[in-house]
Amino acid sequence: IIGDVIAIIAACFVTVQFLDVPFDVYMDNTLSQVVLADFTTGLMKAAVFGMILAAIACHNGLKVSGGAAGVGKATTDTVVQTILTIVIVDMIFTLVFYQFGWT
Repeated sequence: IIGDVIAIIAACFVTVQFLDVPFDVYMDNTLSQVVLADFTTGLMKAAVFGMILAAIACHNGLKVSGGAAGVGKATTDTVVQTILTIVIVDMIFTLVFYQFGWT
């Protein structure tokens, strides 16, 4: 939610300062386009992505062997596996949200 608010404030600043769009016009357009589903789907995705990251990190961290080199390899494996998994799960979320009309 904090990221969403910061993004709206930053977009407002850029739009008003550099594109010469009046503040009230920006706010009217933004508020007419932003719906509660935007925030709820974002929160759901954040929770699932956090659980994915934690599960992969714990799994790789608990099977480390080989000292510091093993920790480095496990960390790299965790990053790669997490990014790949989150991209795939995000695609699934997008398909599901699109089917329900939440996009």
